[in-house]
Amino acid sequence: MMGLLLFLTIVSVVIAVILTLIIIKILTNKKRKRMGAVYNLLKNDALNFAVQHPKQEKYRMDQKLIIEFISKKINLDAVFNVEHEIVIGRGKDCNLSIKHPGISDVHCIITKRQNDILIMDRHSSNGTIIKRGSKRMQLPPEGTFQLRKNDKIIISGIAITVNMFYLDKRFLSK
Repeated sequence: MMGLLLFLTIVSVVIAVILTLIIIKILTNKKRKRMGAVYNLLKNDALNFAVQHPKQEKYRMDQKLIIEFISKKINLDAVFNVEHEIVIGRGKDCNLSIKHPGISDVHCIITKRQNDILIMDRHSSNGTIIKRGSKRMQLPPEGTFQLRKNDKIIISGIAITVNMFYLDKRFLSK
């Protein structure tokens, strides 16, 4: 009798743990979907604003410049606030980490100086190429180049399109 009671208690605890893990998984997925929806809403709002106000090139105090990297080849769609340095590479500490053997641990860095967005190759083994329209430019090691909207950063054969837009600061967390 005591063995049966112990067995039932253990089974009850196991079932409770499994149900708890299932509930946590469901809640985590819902939060992830909700955050993805919020991100898409903010992104679309900012892109719509940029389309409606195409001549606005100067930075305003109530806005932050956002940069988006898109690459269909590696299924990439990442958005960054350019107020901070963006490190692209293969390393785990990079802001934009791309697992590819032709990409260096720290391949290139994107920074903002005044109103310019600059990219600098960090002595990468395979180099960094910027494609603007039909023109291609190989960045020299430690050389900087000003990025513009719709430029393509080519790293080890992977083309990453650069999209820039302004986002009202009230949409961003502090």
